[in-house]
This record gives sequence, structure tokens and C-alpha cells, in this order.
Amino acid sequence: IGIVYLSLFTQTIINQYQTHFLTYRLSYLFIAIGMSFIHIITILQTPSIKAAVLDSFYNMKQQIWRNEENRNNVIHNSSLITECQQRKQEDSASVNLQGNNFLLINGQNTIPIQMSLTEEETLLKKTDIENSFIE
Repeated sequence: IGIVYLSLFTQTIINQYQTHFLTYRLSYLFIAIGMSFIHIITILQTPSIKAAVLDSFYNMKQQIWRNEENRNNVIHNSSLITECQQRKQEDSASVNLQGNNFLLINGQNTIPIQMSLTEEETLLKKTDIENSFIE
């Protein structure tokens, strides 16, 4: 390839006054593009630069794979979350009150879990504990 471009370069210099101005300029442009391409290939064949370029490409591929894997995990986790939310809604729909503070969930008696207490309830519990301690 280098020989072809060098011969084109010499032909252009020899015939520069006989050819049309635009053709002569375009041939210089093609010569410049071809020679720069050859130089880039030659530079990339240097072992240290070749190793660095291949390493950067490998790192880019790994980053793309990681991003794809993370995206797939997020999609999978979000589908699990929506599935859990649907199950919660189904469970809460199937909960029925049964007598004294017992809940029937899927046919089993369970003790109700109190999620959060208000300030008044905590004060009442404290006074109940203190009263039972005094007695």
C-alpha cells in the first residue's frame, strides 16, 4: 500500500502543472489520507502500543458486559419486587379478623404484629409496666 501511495505522490508532483487544479488537490488529499492510515497501522504494530490498545478494548468490553449484567439484575430485581408487592397485596386481601386479636392468614392462626406505636401508646405501656412493678 505504501508503494502505491508513494508512486501516486510522485505522479502528482510530476503532473501537477498538467492536471486540473481540483484533481491535483484531491490527489494530495487522498495521498494524505492513505499515508496517515499507513502511519497509524505502523504505529499500532508497536508491541507496547498494541498491548495498550488491546487492553483498553478489553476493558471497554468488560465495562459493557458489567453494565449489561447490572441492567439485567436491576430488571430481574424490579420484577421480584413487583412480585413481592403483589403477594403482599394478595396476603393482605386474604387476612381476616378472627375473634380476640388473632388473624387468619391462609388458614393459620397467627399473633398480630404491631408495626409502630404512637407516643400515647408508649406512655400507656410504660405506666402499665411501672404499675405492675409497684404491685
